[in-house]
Amino acid sequence: METAPRYSTLSLRAIVQLPGVATHMTLSLTDPFTNPTNAFEIMFTGLVRNQQIFSLEAGTSYLSATAPMAGAITSITGYAPTNGDTVKLWKTSTSNFVSYAYSSGSWGTNGVPMLSVGQGFVLISANARTWTNTWDTGVCGSP
Repeated sequence: METAPRYSTLSLRAIVQLPGVATHMTLSLTDPFTNPTNAFEIMFTGLVRNQQIFSLEAGTSYLSATAPMAGAITSITGYAPTNGDTVKLWKTSTSNFVSYAYSSGSWGTNGVPMLSVGQGFVLISANARTWTNTWDTGVCGSP
């Protein structure tokens, strides 16, 4: 005599918080045949690093800030543009890159590139450079 296959359902609920702060998740595993529900809580913790070192060759670089903050590219990454630099940001709504050119000591018509949390960017520069960005970890949600 064959028995029907048993299936279990898994549901996951998460509360999202800034990195470096405890995150709570409730995980439930339910067997529809016997209907037990076993829920338990999982806590993930971590620290946000407080420094990022960028070391780039001339040409095209694909970068991202590791700080969980949004804002101007110059304040989030510590990047100091030089004449001839171009930053490109992906615009999801148009499925296209938006270019931000820096010349004569200022950003062009698109203004200063603004990054979202975790957003990557393309930097095209004729100059090799290294810079260090240090931020206050208290602002980033670390204990």
